[in-house]
Amino acid sequence: MERALSRRCERVELRRGWPPGQVKARRFVIYDVFDPPSIRPEEHSIFIKGAVEKPIEVPLLRLALDYPCVDLVADFHCVTGWSIEGVTWRGTPLRVLLEEARPLGRHGLAWGADGYSAYLPPEALFDEYTIIAWAMNGELIPLKQGPPPGSLRPHATRGRA
Repeated sequence: MERALSRRCERVELRRGWPPGQVKARRFVIYDVFDPPSIRPEEHSIFIKGAVEKPIEVPLLRLALDYPCVDLVADFHCVTGWSIEGVTWRGTPLRVLLEEARPLGRHGLAWGADGYSAYLPPEALFDEYTIIAWAMNGELIPLKQGPPPGSLRPHATRGRA
């Protein structure tokens, strides 16, 4: 994964106003109900399946090295009321994988290896700012924030880091 962290990626910045009542935080707050599963990045795969023409499975290492990547700079807003300015997320735009799988449905559901799920509305599926992120601020996403990768919609208030 070191090569994935050092490769050149397109830089994309998303600057939008903050949700009302958010407070600036210096670091991420970790809410752990249970320990995240210990999955090494080289053992992890992304699946696009269900109502698609072509179900796909992409190992995370292949996604990080062979697919287009972006460095998405965006503020992170937690539903509990705190925000962090200017987080740099590295990942692959979800639309790249969806174009390969050719979805038949209009909605998406992202499932994590830890059992966490998130609904993706139609406008998010092909949005340029929705990415499958595997790194944050130049490092792999820490396991304490959930095993990488994670789907990321930075313009939505998030319930999980």
